[in-house]
Amino acid sequence: MTKKNIKYRFTLAGNYPVVLFAQNKWGCKDTVIKPVLINDEFGLYIPNAFTPNGDRLNDLFKPQGSAIKKYSIEIFYRWGESIF
Repeated sequence: MTKKNIKYRFTLAGNYPVVLFAQNKWGCKDTVIKPVLINDEFGLYIPNAFTPNGDRLNDLFKPQGSAIKKYSIEIFYRWGESIF
């Protein structure tokens, strides 16, 4: 059986052996096994201040993260009113 572009979603963190069997048109075969580490960690850093004054230092408010597919954000000023 030949499959291309195989996808698999790991549902639990762990170290999994991934195996590739290959065969060319002349019947030569090979196998490779590589461990794949699946982490369940994610992180999101949101700055608590920025200075948009054009000095290229902290000019942008830009949350950054790893393993985050989607997030939403709402900004409030100190008296609790939503401003963004």
